[in-house]
Amino acid sequence: SDSGIEFMRPLRSTHEGRILAVKWHPLEEETLFSAGIDGMIRKWDANKGRVVAMFELERFGKRTPPFVWSMVVLKDSTVIVGDSYGQVQFWDCSDETGFLLKSFREHKADVLTLACSHDETKIFASGIDSRVSMFACNPEDEGANRWVYSYSHRPHTHDVQALATLYVKGQETLISGGIDTQLCYYEVDKYKRTRPKKVGPFQHKQLVHVTERLHVGRLPIVFMMVQQPRHIQVYKLEIDDTLEEKGAMTVLSKDVQGQKIKRHNHLVPPELLAELYFDKRNSIRASAISMDGTLLAVSDDTELRLFRLGSKKDEKTGSISHELNRLESHLLPKAGREGVPVCLSFAGKKRESG
Repeated sequence: SDSGIEFMRPLRSTHEGRILAVKWHPLEEETLFSAGIDGMIRKWDANKGRVVAMFELERFGKRTPPFVWSMVVLKDSTVIVGDSYGQVQFWDCSDETGFLLKSFREHKADVLTLACSHDETKIFASGIDSRVSMFACNPEDEGANRWVYSYSHRPHTHDVQALATLYVKGQETLISGGIDTQLCYYEVDKYKRTRPKKVGPFQHKQLVHVTERLHVGRLPIVFMMVQQPRHIQVYKLEIDDTLEEKGAMTVLSKDVQGQKIKRHNHLVPPELLAELYFDKRNSIRASAISMDGTLLAVSDDTELRLFRLGSKKDEKTGSISHELNRLESHLLPKAGREGVPVCLSFAGKKRESG
C-alpha cells in the first residue's frame, strides 16, 4: 500500500486466554514467538499462519500456569521469558522439540520486563519487586551454566515496567522506568562497579546563579548568588585568567543569551557580600540575579520579592559593607489562585560598569 503497511492474514491463536508477549526472530523473518496466561511459548511460521512448536513453562508444583509478561528472542533461537512466579527462564527453541536451558528465581514477584544487550551476552530483568537484575552469558560454556546470574541494583521505589538498551558509539546504556516516575540509567559495561544515575520527573532547580564579568577594578569580578532552602547568599569573586596556583577554583557562567559557557578562575575563598533570611515557615521556590549583579528576585511560598544590592562606606574605618534592600512594587504577584513563580530569570543586557 502507499503507507507501507499492508494487512496480510490473521493468525488463528491456539492460546488459552490472553496473549501478553509477542516477538519476531531477529534473523528468521518468518518465525514469530508468542506467550500469555496459559504458561506456553508458541513458535509460529508466519508465512503459513500456523504454530510449529509449543513449549510449556515450568510450574514448580503449582496448579496454575505462570503468566508470561515479557519475552526476548536471541539470534541463536534462545527465548528468554519473565513470568508471574518471578522466574526468568532461558529456552532453546531452535527446533520443534526445544528444552529449558536454565531457570532463575532471583525476583520475589512478577518479572514484567526484559532487555538484551546489543551483543546478546547480557539479559536484564525487572518487575514488581523493583530489582533490576543482570544475567550474563559465558560463550565458551555450552552446557547448563552458559547463563549465570551476575548482579542487581534496586534504584526504584516501586514496580519497574520498562527496560531498554541504547548503544551509541561503542557505549551501551540500560534505561529503566516505572510507576515511581523516575528514569534510571546504567553503564552496561560497568554494571557491577557503578551505581545507576537517576533522572527525576521534574526539571531541576538552578540553585547557583553567576553574573557576567564586570570590570570595576584591577581585576574583573563576577557576583554569585546561592539559593539555600530559606536564605540567599551573595558572593563576589575576583577573576584572574592567568591564575595557575594550586588553590584556584573554577566557576562556570552563561553569557547574556545563555548560549556560551564561560570559565572563570579565582582565588579561594570568595567574599560573602550579603545574606538574606526568610520566614522559617516558607521555602524559597526560585531565585535569579541580574547580569550586572544589582538586582535579585526571590520567590517563596507567599510572594515574589525584588531586592537591590547596595553598598555603603564606613567613614571611620573606610570599610565597605553590602546589604540587600527590598524594592516595593504593586506589579509583583502575591500568592493566590495562580500561585507564585517557580522559575525566574532576568532579561536584557547588563549595564556597563566602571
